[in-house]
Amino acid sequence: MSLSCKDSQKCTVRISHILLSNMYCKSCGNELGSGSKFCRDCGLQVLMYQSIRKKIPWARRYDSALIAIAALFVGGIFLMIVTPDDQALDRSYSTLIEELLSARSDRPASSFIGKGFSAKQMLSKKDSIPSAVVNIICQDNASGGSGGSGTIIDPGGLVLTNNHIIPENDEGEPTINSCIITLPNPQTGKVDQMYTAKPLPLPGISGDYDLAFFSIKGPYVDENGKSYGVKTDTYPAFEGCENNNPILGQKIRLYGYPEISAGGWYLTVTEGVVSAIPNDGTIITSAKVSHGNSGGLAVDENGCIIGVPSRISSDKSESLGVIISNKIVNLFIDDFGSVLDEMSKTKQ
Repeated sequence: MSLSCKDSQKCTVRISHILLSNMYCKSCGNELGSGSKFCRDCGLQVLMYQSIRKKIPWARRYDSALIAIAALFVGGIFLMIVTPDDQALDRSYSTLIEELLSARSDRPASSFIGKGFSAKQMLSKKDSIPSAVVNIICQDNASGGSGGSGTIIDPGGLVLTNNHIIPENDEGEPTINSCIITLPNPQTGKVDQMYTAKPLPLPGISGDYDLAFFSIKGPYVDENGKSYGVKTDTYPAFEGCENNNPILGQKIRLYGYPEISAGGWYLTVTEGVVSAIPNDGTIITSAKVSHGNSGGLAVDENGCIIGVPSRISSDKSESLGVIISNKIVNLFIDDFGSVLDEMSKTKQ
């Protein structure tokens, strides 16, 4: 497995500006408060995830990682991967929305969203884990679409998932601009709310690690103006512990949306043990992993994250699940942040 991108120029293709870091506006220098959407002095509109290393367990050790993940939507200056027609979202997803509505929960579970409270404050530990695991559905005219699972790792709406669930061209750039993300009822696993989200892969880095981010943009609104989510700045992020040293035979649980479980619309939990710990940074498990589980969440018996379910290793008679360990996730975040830091320096 390649653990770094050798060509930083190729990695940063089509990414025009990274203008925000260290919680200061790069336009005027004004200090920005946590969760700020606008600079008080110059009015700059910002979509950002500041000081993420303080909020998610595996990022705390890195001073530079991910601080610079930002998009500037003013004039012609923005973080842009692709620019397809956003209006096409309603047309291409209309049939999908009907299917998702059939899987919707009849038990409201989202009253805490947007109230300024974290999932940890409003939900029990048992409920806070499934609340953060989302279903990701991307539809592309060329490829027919793809999907998988993801975990909200920051209350601002940053989602960690596998890169291979994103439809991409030969250069590793996404061929879609928006996907649908569903948040579950943590007690039933049924669809609770629907949002749109933008894929944020970094060509080269994301492909090497098979990891990428999504940014939740807001509630999905259909062509008739009906909203299927709550407009908010606070999402139910996973804020639990991490286990960087799982042991052989340890019990674990996987959260995700496998297609074999009622079509892949419902959050599904499978259990197993750590079956093997290879030297390539993966964890092999007896817990069931299938199409749709990719990008989800793997935790130990204490609810501590051990990694990201990614793929299946199989022969003619048996299959085992493969988890990308916290060690690899850490390396991905470090490399991702380093590339963005270099970009920021070259643009100053």
